[in-house]
Amino acid sequence: MKCCNNDEFSIRVVKDHIYFNGIVAEYKQWKWHGEPSTMNNNRVAESETVDFHPDLGQLGDKNNGIEEREDEEISRDSNEFLKFVKDGDKPLWPGNTKMTKLNAIIESFNLKAKHGMSDHCYSDMLMMIAMFLPEDNEIPGTVQEAKKSLAALGMGYEKIDACPNDCVLYRGEELAEAKICPTCGASRYKLNKDDVPREGVYAKENGWNDATSADSPSWKLIDTKWPEFGKEPRNLRLAVSSDGFNPYRSLSSKYSCWPVVLVMYNLPPWLCMKRKHMMLTLLIARPKQPGNDIDVYLQPLIDDLKKLWDGIEGVYDAVRGEYFKLRAVLFWTINDFHAYGNLSGSIVKGYNAYPVCVDETKPYRHVLDVMHIEKNCYDAILGTLLNIPGKSKDGAAARMDMVKMGIRTDLQATPGPNRYKLPPGSWNLLLKEKKIVCRSFFGMKVSSHFSSNVRNLVSMEDLRLVGLKSHDCHTIMQIVLPIALRSVLAKPVRYAIIRFCLFFKAICSKVIDVSKLKQMQADLVDTVCLLEKFFPPSFFDIMIHLTVHLVREVELCGPVFLRWMYPFERYMKVFRGEHMEFLKLIYPDKKKKKKWLRKKHNATFADWLKERVANEMMFPHNQVSKALRWMAGGPRDLVPTYSGYHVIGVDFSTKD
Repeated sequence: MKCCNNDEFSIRVVKDHIYFNGIVAEYKQWKWHGEPSTMNNNRVAESETVDFHPDLGQLGDKNNGIEEREDEEISRDSNEFLKFVKDGDKPLWPGNTKMTKLNAIIESFNLKAKHGMSDHCYSDMLMMIAMFLPEDNEIPGTVQEAKKSLAALGMGYEKIDACPNDCVLYRGEELAEAKICPTCGASRYKLNKDDVPREGVYAKENGWNDATSADSPSWKLIDTKWPEFGKEPRNLRLAVSSDGFNPYRSLSSKYSCWPVVLVMYNLPPWLCMKRKHMMLTLLIARPKQPGNDIDVYLQPLIDDLKKLWDGIEGVYDAVRGEYFKLRAVLFWTINDFHAYGNLSGSIVKGYNAYPVCVDETKPYRHVLDVMHIEKNCYDAILGTLLNIPGKSKDGAAARMDMVKMGIRTDLQATPGPNRYKLPPGSWNLLLKEKKIVCRSFFGMKVSSHFSSNVRNLVSMEDLRLVGLKSHDCHTIMQIVLPIALRSVLAKPVRYAIIRFCLFFKAICSKVIDVSKLKQMQADLVDTVCLLEKFFPPSFFDIMIHLTVHLVREVELCGPVFLRWMYPFERYMKVFRGEHMEFLKLIYPDKKKKKKWLRKKHNATFADWLKERVANEMMFPHNQVSKALRWMAGGPRDLVPTYSGYHVIGVDFSTKD
């Protein structure tokens, strides 16, 4: 031991020290671990005094019980760890010297994560690999066996129960055994028909995993305000992102799942936002969105971040071969604007929608997401130009508002037999111009992996674009739309829209000249003023306003590509579509036919889920909840019919 048995560490750290460094060879008499000293046998025989160390204190009888419990815990942890090491060092098959069982499992799991394999596909791959290897190989047969082999590395997870009304999490010494919420009095467990709590069936469960901006002013602020933190380059600079999605797609529109993902800015810019370097720290799964109560579910993460800020002693640096104190700081959160309001606790609607604009309001450490802002601006522009229902900012109400404001009264809506008639404004495209724009989109061809096939997104019958993803809006807004508008609209209107599109292209660049940011901000303000001359006031919602603050955030926080939601949206895609991937695997000729896959998905999902759950239940220590077992039963395909009914003493007969 390098510390010569004079330092105190946690059991996990001590276990690592012993494994890597071994025990001091001269330490043959374990006097600091309970063995009596023999340096002076006469004094030991004459006196009942015990050994004393100035750092560790007196090791007397009153501490024996504590020592025994700690010894048992150390022994149990050491046995599990040594068993894992021994099992992992096994050769992949007898006689093999190049690959161990542990290496094979880790490499296969990396492959699973890289290509988004489902558990079923991964299990099939393991069985196929085992067929090609000699007999008596150590390849696990299923994904469950592989996970058990990696569980000793600390890659498990903990389920934390939550109050049904989002008041508290049942964790810590005070609430771990509680059965009733101390805030609202709701039962921790689900109630049966007689309103009796059902022990073991929890009302809500929450999953918890145990598991460059260096030139920006934010990074330099940390180094200046806490110089001790900045001197240690190994201290972590973190960011947290969260967004909700429906894992069951159209099958359950009410269910919501919120992964909370952690990223580390210490890595190079081209690596820190890659999926393999993202850490899933929290998974909030519940029937509805957490809303403003999301802070209750983030408590475990906040507690761990506080511990990291205080510092973790005895962290081993394998490169330098030394131990150091690891600390971490949270830079900011990355969310869309609605989640921004939930996390900051501020209002994101109305006149004071953005907290930074409100007087006497300090800026929050919540950055704006350029991805969602750009998508909403695209929807507003193209929806208004093509008059797409539900996305257009123009309408009878907008025209009436302009009349009340005393502007553009010549565009007042006039009542018609069925609906209001709207005189054409400067922002409206004529039917001929709509066809020109849509034909421009329809005839465009882009290189592979640049974006979706734009031709497939155009509906020439309805003269609109449908089925666009966020990245499609990104490419169309910055590159395609300025080309499509070259021969339509009045020149001043077209000029203002193209300037707005080119602003997003400039702000999203990976390399930005800091000296040009002030001019970029001034140009954007002029562009928004030009848009105000040609578009109705209803066009300028909070999303258009937020663009004014994007340059400021680049100046403070660095390039946009380190703070937008694209990497996190791709990461969350891993959680979706496992059954859809299964269908593409067994029907390779149909994998490009989305309509056929959707129909097949809806028709076979219930049977597939039932089979999956049955396979999971075959293992003794499975993670299948009772709720999932009930769902796997699926709806009955038989409907009972009766020839008559007896209601309040009266008989009713049904028709044949």
